Amino acid sequence: MAPQDHVGRIHKQAFVGSTSALFAIAVIAVIARISIRITIQKQFAIDDGILILGLCTLIAAFVVMHVQVIDRMYITVALGNQTPGVVPPGNTIQDIMQLGYDFHKWVTITLMLSWCSIMAAKFSFLAFFWKLIDRVHGMKVYWWAVFILNVGVLGYGASVYYLACPLFNDPRSLECPTGAGKQRLLAHSVSQLALDILGDLLSKIRIRKGQKVALLFSLGLTAFMIVITIIRVSGLIKDGHVDTIWEIYWLALSGEVGIFMAAAIAFRSFFVTRGQSQAWTPPRKESGWFSSAFSKGSRKRGNNDLDTGYGAGLPDIPRAHLTGIRSFIESEGKSPRVGSQNSKESRLRTDNGDEIPLRSYTRVGRKHVD
Repeated sequence: MAPQDHVGRIHKQAFVGSTSALFAIAVIAVIARISIRITIQKQFAIDDGILILGLCTLIAAFVVMHVQVIDRMYITVALGNQTPGVVPPGNTIQDIMQLGYDFHKWVTITLMLSWCSIMAAKFSFLAFFWKLIDRVHGMKVYWWAVFILNVGVLGYGASVYYLACPLFNDPRSLECPTGAGKQRLLAHSVSQLALDILGDLLSKIRIRKGQKVALLFSLGLTAFMIVITIIRVSGLIKDGHVDTIWEIYWLALSGEVGIFMAAAIAFRSFFVTRGQSQAWTPPRKESGWFSSAFSKGSRKRGNNDLDTGYGAGLPDIPRAHLTGIRSFIESEGKSPRVGSQNSKESRLRTDNGDEIPLRSYTRVGRKHVD
């Protein structure tokens, strides 16, 4: 590897490997989510569209970073640190200056796109939370306040990378990592505190405690993003200079993790309160797996057994019954007056004209009826 690949606190191989792995995981998660939403849940909401937009900005940031930024970044940092063995591109000072100009331009684009992907993950969460609080007026007011604040955070966070050093193709841009430029760049850390608002919003949602804990455990965007932000801001300045490698790495990581976690809300039915889910479910008398299995088994035997009217679903159409036949036959068999006058044994004439002894028929009737 080249000497410049080992400069900084994050070496080039670790930088490329970790960001590429998390990027692949985020892309797979979004594809899986959209597939579930369209093919299985048959739904496509606004939070899905915001997530797709966030994925597009993440892909753009990833491509620009790996094609235009990484190589220039490590060479620029190595030249600034006077790392031994580093060979600058070109043979003139102008070539080295142009390297710095190009790096400043592309790194600004990368940081802005990465910030947009982070905010897209936040807005996707806000759109999802709206469905949990849309019937609570007080929470709706709170949600709109958070939404408006995040719109401001989006604009400020994206523009601060330009405002920190608005000098392009200018030799003064090389002084941005120090002095006043360093202070302006640090100012954007204030906007990161707005990520904590999602935690406040979550704590006020009226869902069961178990569901809230599961939501925090599975989709811990707020806590995890705050940790990443603290790490990024705390290590931004090193030896009196802005550590560009550190800043780009952790910001890219934040975007990838945010998109991945936002994609996990595809299984949103898990977070719906039980009362809401049962509001659309017809009442059932059976409970437990045994009753459920028994009701399924009884429905399968519906063609052979009589419907009692207690099972789930619509009752089966009752079959024809010969009501009163058995009582009539028994009463006739006990009466000596019933039967043919020329016969000592009572008989029953069928539709075909055959005569059956009444006692024999009674036994047959008992055999079949009982």
